[in-house]
Amino acid sequence: MRYRRMPRAAFEVAADAAPGSAQQLPQLLSQDLNRRFMATRAQKMWFLPGWSIDLQVGRDSFHVAVKESKYSQSGWVLMVTPGGMRGFLALVRGTDMSTGLLPICREIHAFLINTSWISAVRWYLTGSRTAVATPDGLPWVKYE
Repeated sequence: MRYRRMPRAAFEVAADAAPGSAQQLPQLLSQDLNRRFMATRAQKMWFLPGWSIDLQVGRDSFHVAVKESKYSQSGWVLMVTPGGMRGFLALVRGTDMSTGLLPICREIHAFLINTSWISAVRWYLTGSRTAVATPDGLPWVKYE
């Protein structure tokens, strides 16, 4: 069994948000995540189209990628995956890491819905056409 689908969130950033707030979004998210988990500052990687945040939860590493949507001017997308070598091996081997993903997704969701200039938050699994209002609504099951 393998996790072929990773949780994603799509959301809108208000056009009339404070100047520069959309550009600060990755840093604000990493600061918020660092309150509960050990999180790195959001970094723009030359080989990735968005910002990257690494998290350490106990012995497990996770990765949050956030970027502006290419389909909507005010849209953003983020994805949560196992991170580091251990996470990469977990993905390759199909190891169950959902117990670590859900708390991270819940924390991200709280940040998104409590940020006044963010709206229309919806969660889905990579490759899915169905979106839900919260990460708890995702089908947290293993995919064969």
